[in-house]
Formats: sequence, structure tokens, C-alpha cells
Amino acid sequence: MIREWARMRVSQHNARLNPPAKRGLEQVNASIHSSPPKDSIINVPSHSKTFTAASGSEDILSSQIHMALVESLYVEEKRKQNGSHGSSAFSCYYVHSPEFAQAALQAPFHPQRECMVHSLICSFGLLAEGTPSSIQCLSPSAPFSQEELSLYFDSDYMEALFHPAQLSGADRSVYGLVGDCAPFKTLSTYVSYLAGSIHTLANVLIRHREQVEAGDTVAKETVPLLFFWQGGRHHAHYECASGYCFINDIALCISLLRTSRVFSSVPIMYIDLDVHHCDGVEKCVDGYKDIIVFSVHHASEGYFPGTGADYVYHNGSSPFFRMPLQAGASNTTWIESVKFALTLLRAKFLPECLLVQCGSDSLSADPLGCFNLSSEAYLSVLEFVESWELPTVLLGGGGYVPANSARLWTLLTAQAAGVEIDVNVNSNIPADNPWFESYGPSFNMNMQMDLSARKDENSAEDMWELKQVFSDAIEKYFEPLNATATAGKSRER
Repeated sequence: MIREWARMRVSQHNARLNPPAKRGLEQVNASIHSSPPKDSIINVPSHSKTFTAASGSEDILSSQIHMALVESLYVEEKRKQNGSHGSSAFSCYYVHSPEFAQAALQAPFHPQRECMVHSLICSFGLLAEGTPSSIQCLSPSAPFSQEELSLYFDSDYMEALFHPAQLSGADRSVYGLVGDCAPFKTLSTYVSYLAGSIHTLANVLIRHREQVEAGDTVAKETVPLLFFWQGGRHHAHYECASGYCFINDIALCISLLRTSRVFSSVPIMYIDLDVHHCDGVEKCVDGYKDIIVFSVHHASEGYFPGTGADYVYHNGSSPFFRMPLQAGASNTTWIESVKFALTLLRAKFLPECLLVQCGSDSLSADPLGCFNLSSEAYLSVLEFVESWELPTVLLGGGGYVPANSARLWTLLTAQAAGVEIDVNVNSNIPADNPWFESYGPSFNMNMQMDLSARKDENSAEDMWELKQVFSDAIEKYFEPLNATATAGKSRER
């Protein structure tokens, strides 16, 4: 079962980060020992007088924020040493199910999106032999049966998914199979191959960790990076569908990893970049130990799914850290907020595996979104996360302009694979792409979005306060764990 009640791990909570790279050490040391800049702190505009160092010592960065700045400098130095595009340490895998894509064509929501994403990635030659990272293509060896899915999700709900025609109208409502999750002809194939793909993906991570434990030299020198753009269905619950999501492949992946010996206690961080809060993931993994969930999203009254307004939530087990932003979040607002939060969480939690949901509905032109982002925001954050060089899974998610979803996920694949696609130069959609007409009127990789269309409702003052409250929430959550671990060590002495 997905639900396993256990306490949060308390060991290694206060372990230090790896020492800064030798190159740039002076810059890091200077940031530790010098005063904050006089004009601004964390890029707060100089005209925001309330939050400058000149306002007094009470306004100077907290220790948590200072640590975030230092760690960011270290990660940036490491990124520069490895090169700005891709990393030789990564072994890249691309998971794709043709059966799932065909089944999705019958879905009542963005039916062509899955085919468009795959065809665009192929059109730019990212899956061809000879690319810098030589992406290995994988397909699910077998779909999951109803019985297999019932081991991880509610069995009555699985019965409803596989046999929706037998349900009454009232029963369909109970299982969420109405409205945006209305059943369609190929639904059972859709969920079976989605789960089968996740099983294939999880096996890659498990096999790599087994090889590392066995002392395999090649495995020790590489880090698996997996792309599964058909996944990321973060609204589905253990017992019902929700928000265009029928099964929660993210929670299934975590469960499959947890049931393996080598991942039974490995700290896993789930990062959600979708504009909507990942309510289903939180519900499904609540109770697992060594899991941390971070979501940056919009949360306001009446905005789906109606959750995620609190900064931190935990039920005595898995912590869920949330960064709710106001409408109109710009690239600068979003990038700074996400990098800040991830830096703090990484330092406290020390993850060894990452799952990242890259829902494209945070892009400016998305009809169900309310942020003002371009592909630059996603590329920046993913480059930051990939610089950690941890086993990483990149997933799709929301996105209701299929052409823009395909563009974004192709750009993310290219960046990680070490292939540069300049959206402003020589980025025309290949004319032989089967969905070429869908990319008009520009017919290139530039989404041509008006990034001034929405006002950024996140003021400099709001963002400063958000970072303070968020860092305090993290500190308050980990403080009891710190005390428990310290007491345990005292007893051992």
C-alpha cells in the first residue's frame, strides 16, 4: 500500500554541505564574512527602502537566508566547472509508451499533446545516436494489470477505472469519473501503460543503485537522469480521479522505489513546478518516511484544487513544504523563490534522489494558469537542480497549450542532453514534423508570449516576507528533529 506510517528520519539533519569548490572559494568566504550589499538583499530593488541593510540589523538576512546565498554560490561554481550545458556524469534515459500516446488520443483533454511532445523531441534529433548524452530510449516492458494496480491504489477504484461502463452516475461521482475526468474508450489502456512506464523508470533507478552498492565502477561514475513527459499526474488520489489525472504515477514511482531493498530508506525529494498544488501526491505519500515534498504554485480562493495555502504541513510524518505565489509571478520572482526554497530544503534534508514535475501550465499563455513565465524560468531551475548531480526523474504534468508543452519539454530535454536550442536563432520547427501546423504562426521554438500581459502581484515586500516565513517554517519543522537526534547521541555516549 502507498500509505506507510513512519516518523521522519532524524539522522544527518544537521550535516554540512560539501565544501565549496576551490575555484571561487574566495568569493564564497567573502559572502560569509562581509556585510550584505548596501543597496539590496536577494535582489530586492534598491527603491524598496524597508528591506535594505541600512534599515538596521533587524532587517539583515537571517542565518537561513545567508546560508542559501552561500550554497547558491557553491552550486553555481560547480555548474561552471562542469559546463553550462549538460553533464558528463549523467546517463540519460527517455521513457516513452506509444500505446499510452495512442490511448491518449481518445481522451477528452489535450488528446494530441503526448504525440506532439514525442514527435518534436524526435524532430530535433535528441533521441538520435551521437548526441552528447546519448539518450537511451525505453518503452514499458508490459502494462500493469488491474490486479497489479490494486496493490498500490484502492481496489474498488481500480475496478471502476477498468470497467466504467458498469458504474451508475452516482458511483462515477464517488470515484471522480465525471467532468474533466470523464471515462473514455481507451481509459484502461491509458492507465495500464502509464503505470507500466513508471515501473520501467523505477527499475532503472533501482538497478543503478544496486550496481553502485556492488562496486560497479561505471555505475559509480554516472548518475541516471530520466525523462518521462507522459507522467506527472499529480492530482489523482489513492481512491479517486481528479484534475485530468486518473492514477498518481508519481506516488506509484515512490512506492515502487520504497518496496525495493536499495531504496527502502533513501531520502527522496519531490519537486512540483506546476501552477496547481500537488494535492494528490501529498495525500498518497503522507506517512512515508524519508520523503519530502516541495511545491511552488498559486493558491487562492476558488483556484483548483483549493489547497496548498499553508507553507508547511505534516501529520507527524512526511513534511510538505509549499510556496504559494500570487498571480502574475514573473521569471525573476519565480526563479529566485524556487532556488531559495530548494537550497534550504536540500541543506536540511540531504536528498539522494529527485523527482521533478515540470507542469507547463506555469507558462504565461496557459489558459488554466495565472503565472507569467517563459521557458527561461524552467530551464534555469532545472539547470540548478541538475547541478546537484543526483539520480533525477523529470516528469510532465499540466499544460493546456499542447504546442507550448511540446516546446518546453523539448527544450528541457535538450538542455539536459547537452544540445543547445536557441529559441531566438535557428529554432524553426522542422517542416516534416507531423504536427507542424500546430506551431503557427511562428513555426519555431519561440513561444512569442507577452510577458507583460499579467501584472506580477508579488511585490518585493511580499517576497521578502514570504522567504522569511518559509525559512522560519523549515526551521521550526526540523528543530524538533534536531533536538531528538542530539538527545539520541547523548544517550549513546
